[in-house]
Amino acid sequence: MPGGTQGTTKCILEFRVNSPAGCPGGSFGYNKSTSILLWLILFFGIYFAAGTGYNIKQNNLSGKEAIPNIEFWRSFPALVMDGVAYTLQTLKSLVAFVKRKISGNNQQYNDL
Repeated sequence: MPGGTQGTTKCILEFRVNSPAGCPGGSFGYNKSTSILLWLILFFGIYFAAGTGYNIKQNNLSGKEAIPNIEFWRSFPALVMDGVAYTLQTLKSLVAFVKRKISGNNQQYNDL
């Protein structure tokens, strides 16, 4: 065939996996970060369930208002956005500082 290829072949894909995850029923199991994530999910689940139950029974709240610390959770996305914006601004300042140091352009002395 043109180009040195064969028209029809019967390919057999063969590979090796040197890991317990490659065995039938095998896996790596849990590592430390997986355990921490599972504990956090469990903690927050209990926090929301117990707090909501308390607010329903003791404070006679219902619906979304029964969620514990609802005002904090409503403002949480804005707080995260503020934190990201602050971090990006700080990183930009750091990059500009490093660029000035590398290039030898020190603005303090140029203003004199």
